[in-house]
Amino acid sequence: MRRSSEALRAELDAVRAAKASAEKRLEEEDKAKKALQQDLEQKKLESIRLADRVRILEEQVKRRDAELKKTKTEVDKHVPAPSAQQKAGKVQASSGSSSDEAKVADHFLATPDCVPEKDVIQLVQDLNAEIHQVSQLIADSYKYAEHTIDPSQHGAAAREWAEHALGRPMTQLLQDTDDATIVQVAFQGTMSMYAHWTVRCWYFDLSKEAEIIGDIYDDVYYHMRETEALAVARRWRSLTRKHIQSVVHGDGDIATSLVPRIAERLTDILLVAGCKAPLKQITETMKNKFMDKIKGVITLALKVNKTIGQEILSGDYEVTWVSPEEAYDPTWMDDIDTEHEADKAESEDLIRVLSTTELGLGRMERVTSADGVEEWKDTCLVKPKVVLESMVEWDGEK
Repeated sequence: MRRSSEALRAELDAVRAAKASAEKRLEEEDKAKKALQQDLEQKKLESIRLADRVRILEEQVKRRDAELKKTKTEVDKHVPAPSAQQKAGKVQASSGSSSDEAKVADHFLATPDCVPEKDVIQLVQDLNAEIHQVSQLIADSYKYAEHTIDPSQHGAAAREWAEHALGRPMTQLLQDTDDATIVQVAFQGTMSMYAHWTVRCWYFDLSKEAEIIGDIYDDVYYHMRETEALAVARRWRSLTRKHIQSVVHGDGDIATSLVPRIAERLTDILLVAGCKAPLKQITETMKNKFMDKIKGVITLALKVNKTIGQEILSGDYEVTWVSPEEAYDPTWMDDIDTEHEADKAESEDLIRVLSTTELGLGRMERVTSADGVEEWKDTCLVKPKVVLESMVEWDGEK
């Protein structure tokens, strides 16, 4: 009887152990099932987001296709239909192509540009003056001290951006100085960079500030200049810039939309420069006191964008800017420091740019050489002004 009771207990323990094992197995399988369900839900959400993104991109492509088709229609309206004599002349040698291009161009160039070149130069000079004034105003509004970079996430991000956009020499100089003039130069470099970006872009998206928006349109335009009548290519450039900005931005205030990001970058410079004011105070001052000033700079840059991109059809103008750490070339840039010309001439070391302080302006035109070959001539109308790394070294030696 005792053995029978012990056998039953042993069997009961075995059943209990099997039950516990089964329950544990079921619990693990339930957890795995829930994990699979969560993963499935996540995949469904990703699929929905991707579908929405595809839909948005398809709509953008359709809008742009429609806009390009509309632009082509506008161009076709302005290109006179070839006469019977012109059609018959198509079999002639290519030497007659220049004459045909001139006939097409006559229609487009019958009315001269309403913006003379001297006004374009003045626009760029006004933009440079505004950048200088705003940079000086903001820089002189704070005090600075030599310091180590704030180890916070915001401070580290500010330094990372500064090294990428302004270069390591300028970033280190900001950290090691208490001179507001150095901060002003950094501000001028930053605002001239964003002004140059604004002038170049076909439309505007500061989430892509590291690239010129519309590079593909630049490529199309440069190709058209080589393969089509210049008047046709320039008319395409004008209409496309006009309509693509209308499609992308509508009636929105473009300048207002660009200002907050630029204000953030100027705040980053203040952090790197060891501004003594608290971050909250810097941010509030930037918002309440300087946003309108920054908007004035961008508004002028947008005016230059429209003038040289849409209004001028008789030529091609390009605003120029020099990247930090680029080699100094006096043939197309000016050093603001004129006291060390001899030192620069005698120096065997490669002299590099610390920062651009003023934008330049160039004109591209197609000319025919003495031997009859057509080529592009680049004329510098206004040289960009720069501060050199060597100037800081010479100043330090005084």
